[in-house]
Amino acid sequence: MANQRIHRIPRLRRGFKFGAPGAGSVILHVRQHMKRNMDLVRLLLMRSEGDQEAINACENFSVEERSYHVQLLIDADLVEGVVRRGSKGEFTGAAVDRLTWAGHDFLQSIRDDTLWKKAKEQVLKPGGSWTFDILKEWAKHELKQRLGLPI
Repeated sequence: MANQRIHRIPRLRRGFKFGAPGAGSVILHVRQHMKRNMDLVRLLLMRSEGDQEAINACENFSVEERSYHVQLLIDADLVEGVVRRGSKGEFTGAAVDRLTWAGHDFLQSIRDDTLWKKAKEQVLKPGGSWTFDILKEWAKHELKQRLGLPI
């Protein structure tokens, strides 16, 4: 129970609704605290384009992990899709309808394995402080350099 957290989520006006009608909020029990895994983000984007290796590699992650990360991709406007949640708020499934324009651009900038390894060493260092926007800008800069475009 040490990893269990309780979160209050306000009642939503549109889309999914949690709790009884008229309830101001519900209590969701989260089984584990999830952290963003950028390798999984990359795999899910590649999977969305039908990359068979990415499809196979995604199977190494739980449905809950994959669904949580699809929600992050939706939040970042990289994909359009839906995420299902169970009665306690746990992630139970997800479907990606398509990559957005920004999703295609971001995937193009991190698709190359050599560039991705470099990003993990220079930007996504364990214990380092970074944001998604920093990663996007770094990847664009590296891709421009690689293509010989003005920076």
